[in-house]
Amino acid sequence: NLSIRGLINEIEKRNKLFYQVEKPDRFIKYSENKVRMAQESLETAQAILPEINELHGMLGEKPKITYYEGFEGMKAIYEDHITTDKPYEMLAWADTSEVRGFMPKDFFDEYVKNKERIGITTRGIVPETPEDRGFNDFRYGNLKKSVWPDLRFAPKDKFPMTGEVVVYGKNKVSIVNFSKTNAVGTIIEDDAIHNTMKTIFNMCWESSAINI
Repeated sequence: NLSIRGLINEIEKRNKLFYQVEKPDRFIKYSENKVRMAQESLETAQAILPEINELHGMLGEKPKITYYEGFEGMKAIYEDHITTDKPYEMLAWADTSEVRGFMPKDFFDEYVKNKERIGITTRGIVPETPEDRGFNDFRYGNLKKSVWPDLRFAPKDKFPMTGEVVVYGKNKVSIVNFSKTNAVGTIIEDDAIHNTMKTIFNMCWESSAINI
């Protein structure tokens, strides 16, 4: 390796190899050459950086998607709804009978108390059923009515829905299937998807003829 770098000479005499060290200043010249090459590489990288940034901008940021499963996974999704200290408006499509049947009352009671503490308000679109009509009394009955979800109802036969979709926080959407045999859910973190889902919800909300 030293010979390749020009720091020693390799001499063959009588079928034997002998090594002769070059003058000490060759070591300095070698190091200076490495520094020069590194500086050239840095200057090249700096020169093309604007083009790389432009290409990166064209590709855009990829959404962050986290997958959850089982009861503990569904709890983790709900807990993510309230990992903030700033009030916001939560938007949701849900079959509340599934929520009621899946989430234990003590866990959900703590969840809604945290919503009240933070100041999270809710608008929801749910099926038109007696169970969904009574959801607020059942889950929010002990809280002040200012934090009760504002619900609108869709005919269950025309618009069957299962599970739950929640648009929440600054840029998140959670999607949950409350199957007792295979509960699964995801959290998508992305500004564009969050804003699109918010727009779709508001379109559905404005077209809902029935409200609470």
